[in-house]
Amino acid sequence: MVNPQVSMSDERRERVLDAAQRLFLKYGYDKTTVSDIAHEAGISKGAVYLAFDSKEAVMDALLMREGERVQEDMLARMRADPNGGALFALYRYGLEALSDNALMRAFYGRRREVFGDTLRRLEPRIADAESRSMSVEFVRHYQQAGLIRPELDPHAVAFLLMFMRYGLLTIDEVVPRDQSPPLAVIGALIAEVLQLGLAPLGGGDAEAGKRLFEALSRAALDRLKRQPAPPNTPSEEGGTS
Repeated sequence: MVNPQVSMSDERRERVLDAAQRLFLKYGYDKTTVSDIAHEAGISKGAVYLAFDSKEAVMDALLMREGERVQEDMLARMRADPNGGALFALYRYGLEALSDNALMRAFYGRRREVFGDTLRRLEPRIADAESRSMSVEFVRHYQQAGLIRPELDPHAVAFLLMFMRYGLLTIDEVVPRDQSPPLAVIGALIAEVLQLGLAPLGGGDAEAGKRLFEALSRAALDRLKRQPAPPNTPSEEGGTS
């Protein structure tokens, strides 16, 4: 049953995105066509094009939607924890939220079997998202708030945070996924190590950390929404029809 508060165009758009997500994860972007998405969504191919200009536009909208969902999931976990604004909690909840979203985990892990050749087009967006989430600016704000030790080099801390997360998301290129502990378990352990190594004694003001992270994450999302979408790349008819 369609929610009466949601227009038919909005409802169709969500059906297209839901269908595309299932197909991209199962068959990969390159092997999925607009016709496939239409069939999976139970609508006509023309109806897909009423909502999106191209398969690339479907991917862009899907990534934006799922990125917002990961952010909201992380914020919910953080708000529910009295110590959620501490550095170790943010890192842990970020990884847990990411591990629970298959598409975004594949996105940050640069999974070619999911994204195929479109990774080249999306690479600037991946790098930009990574740099915003664990940036030097982020570290400096946390140092000023007393949540990261002020004597530490913010560039080195930002690099360490990105290095550890990227390594976690790409480790299955070296260690088979079925031989690795759950990402949430590893994330909790790494977060504890980070807390011991980077946070001041007592961990700092967690409530201030919550307010700061929420403000920074909202600002980052607003900047992303204002960015133009990556340019479309030519693709064969079999991959777009």
